[in-house]
Amino acid sequence: MRQYFGRRCGIIIVLESLISELLGGRLPRLVCDNEAAWKHIWLERDIGSGRPTQVAVLGGALADRLSWAFICGYQGAIRSVFPAVGSDGWASFLVTENRKQPREFPAVTLSAEGRLNGVKTWVAAAANVEHLVVKAGQGTGREFVLVNRHTEGVGIQVPKVSNFLSEMTQGSAHFDAVMVQPSHRLDAGEVETFGAREALFVQMALVAQMANHAVHHAGDIHFVDRTITWLLAADAATEFEPRGASFALSAAALDREVTGLATDFERSELPNAGDGIANWARDRRLISMYSAAIQRRAEEHGGTRASSKTRSG
Repeated sequence: MRQYFGRRCGIIIVLESLISELLGGRLPRLVCDNEAAWKHIWLERDIGSGRPTQVAVLGGALADRLSWAFICGYQGAIRSVFPAVGSDGWASFLVTENRKQPREFPAVTLSAEGRLNGVKTWVAAAANVEHLVVKAGQGTGREFVLVNRHTEGVGIQVPKVSNFLSEMTQGSAHFDAVMVQPSHRLDAGEVETFGAREALFVQMALVAQMANHAVHHAGDIHFVDRTITWLLAADAATEFEPRGASFALSAAALDREVTGLATDFERSELPNAGDGIANWARDRRLISMYSAAIQRRAEEHGGTRASSKTRSG
């Protein structure tokens, strides 16, 4: 399998040992049906200490369901944009607000004295998240701050279970005069790239999940080869400037290939396994959830949905 390693497109690939473990069947598929147990696995295996791409690939490979793969890709994306976020727990990026009911759900603000107030209405892994990356304010006056969930004045509510990625708890965060230290005001220079990065990192986790599933069930070697080639191409794409054409066009080509991989996975790999990926049919729309935005960004850079060629093929 040496052809997978070394340099690709002039960029040093650093996933080689991890991919070697995957191909050798040394990354287990861990059966886990609740979020607290998955977080325990995350901490025990120190998944969060690697590079963002390694976080996504290792976590995705170990995951037995799409909820956990999403969490791992999401964690990689957050750390790629906000490297100050620690590896000692999960993080969530809090930007969503309820502007239709401002009295009940006031927008989050940060005072001159450093007090955070307001409500964010979507928190990923709400029951077990540790680090909250919070957007305060709007427009040019917006700021991004890092808050620990256990800080005085922070309250997280977890409502009823969602029908999508239901094993992952989803809730809201309420801030009541939460004191934010100056050192916890984050550099927001890359924040506008979060959407593009999230899409790619979540897809990396999903492809790693499919690859490890196929390896453990003696799947088609050509399918495994395609997943590994895709992962290395995606890792190379993360080296591009996310605002630029090279990233956008590469991401679009990779996105199209993910769709093809998922279709082939469902046809040739899932039917051969007695313990398939849990709730795959219910949550499979995660595979295409980012496609429209990915393809739109590519079109803005001169790409087309039909003519761009994948780098992974």
